[in-house]
Amino acid sequence: MGQLPFSYLGVTVGVSMNKVESWAPVIDKFQKKLTMWKADTLSSGGKLTLCKYVLISIFFSLFRAPSKVINTLERIRRQFFWGSSVNKKKIDWVAWNTVMASKNHGGLGLESLKAQNLSLLCKWWWRYRTEKQVLWNKVISSFHGRNGGLNGVASYSGHPGIWRSIISIQKEFNKINISLRSLFQRSISSNSYILF
Repeated sequence: MGQLPFSYLGVTVGVSMNKVESWAPVIDKFQKKLTMWKADTLSSGGKLTLCKYVLISIFFSLFRAPSKVINTLERIRRQFFWGSSVNKKKIDWVAWNTVMASKNHGGLGLESLKAQNLSLLCKWWWRYRTEKQVLWNKVISSFHGRNGGLNGVASYSGHPGIWRSIISIQKEFNKINISLRSLFQRSISSNSYILF
């Protein structure tokens, strides 16, 4: 017999991921990957590559990270890239938003962690629409209704959990006038959800 919280495949089960302190293991792992001794031994290109491909963790594909966590992780990346630390300050020669911009827009193509988090959560929308016969899809449908809550407010809105976090990302996209539902195409088949 176990107790909550516990760790399973690198994910802490039984804690609220809306709380910043629940993200401490992710921040610690991130910090260990981008240590100052690595920054001192790598070229700018090496630091950029490590910043791009540092392991984000399974948390980013399941939970929407709070803004404070995103800002902390971005600060760690920024300090690593520019070679700054608590004891050693260095000048940031270019604004971090410019560094994160695509190469076509004068940046280095270092993707925003917030954008990565949202895109990984969007993938669950796509998987829910395409993997109709798998067990996890049927469980989501039983809790949140036929459309899984993706067409509006979840039918079982009192139920906390990972799926509510995934559903909630549509609010983030609505702020920039992008409808996630409009990005998915539907095909008519024998078990179609489309009504005429």
